[in-house]
Amino acid sequence: MSAKNGSAVTLHRRGLFGLCVAAVFVLCAVFSAGASASRPTVQTYLATGDSLSFGYSKQLFDENLTNGDQASHFENGYVNHYYAAMKPTLEGIQKQDLGCPGETSDSFIGNGPLAETLEAYGKYKINTEKGELPCEYHGAGFPLHNEYGAFGAGAKSQLEAALEYLGVDAALGKPVTTVTLNIGANDQLHFIANCEVEAKPAEEKAFIKAVYEEGKTVAEGEAAAKKAGEESVKECLFAGAVPLGTHIGENIGLILYVLRHGATFGSVNFTGKIVFLASYNPYGNLLAYPSRKEQSEGVNDEVLFDSNYLSKTFNEGFAEAVAAGSEGNSCTANARLKFNPENHSEPNNLQAWTNMTNATESNGQKNGPDIHPTPRGYQVIGSLMVAQCGA
Repeated sequence: MSAKNGSAVTLHRRGLFGLCVAAVFVLCAVFSAGASASRPTVQTYLATGDSLSFGYSKQLFDENLTNGDQASHFENGYVNHYYAAMKPTLEGIQKQDLGCPGETSDSFIGNGPLAETLEAYGKYKINTEKGELPCEYHGAGFPLHNEYGAFGAGAKSQLEAALEYLGVDAALGKPVTTVTLNIGANDQLHFIANCEVEAKPAEEKAFIKAVYEEGKTVAEGEAAAKKAGEESVKECLFAGAVPLGTHIGENIGLILYVLRHGATFGSVNFTGKIVFLASYNPYGNLLAYPSRKEQSEGVNDEVLFDSNYLSKTFNEGFAEAVAAGSEGNSCTANARLKFNPENHSEPNNLQAWTNMTNATESNGQKNGPDIHPTPRGYQVIGSLMVAQCGA
């Protein structure tokens, strides 16, 4: 899977991202308020990504609907666990979490000045489709751990915010030394949803044929429709998997290139450690794992057929993109290896570490099924990152 690292093209600043002195002073007042008098802040951990970086789960969201879902209610994500492992060994480190639930690799880059610059030099194509505006979660009125601007067309994207934090924290004497990133899962979810929509005509056609042309019962017609829908989704997934994986991989490589070459965009070059989190597959063997006899008969118990294979392939490609785009000093932590071991432990892992089988309710809302980790699942991810990439 290729990654655009831009080594052949020189990008120009164009005056788009020069740091504003006034902004530095404003942010200085905000950041210094959390500094410890006994242990001054001298470096920064910058967490970026989607809902996993934010620490989201639908249960937490549902439980806090009545009080505005303040970001402080989502403080048990993998970022917090990874940060806790850093604190004893990295002197005076602070955490800045830019994570945004629902973020895709396109919305992470955004459609503002940075994207326009990248597009002008042939490195990126702005995605104007619905759902790709910067951080729509924030646009819906929900706060982030670290706010970085208004919502709407041309609003500051998470990547633009990351560049700003790199520059500001360096100017304040607490440079970013570690960046974590998880992105791409929502791209995949959007793709799956589109395949399911495209399967509807096949389902309807199969139902009509079975009931009205072949005289079968409604139940038999529904079974035929389900089978036709599953086949249609399967075909769609495998037809589009390579282009999708390539697109996400290219965006990951571009994101890391921009961070490494931040001075080109009016910030500073990031030379520290990059840890990419490759996600697990919530649609794997959730309820059962096939026995040897079932496997010999071709039984597949995954919620989404062959999703483990697709997830494995995507993660391998993303690791390649990270290695290319980061230009060294990077590591990919693969959560799928823990959550989806593809053995008889997988159902227990997915049920304990994700909210896919969560049958509880909060404020009249069903908390599951939800792809996001449970508190224990987030802890497992944090520990995995430390084990695979160090703190």
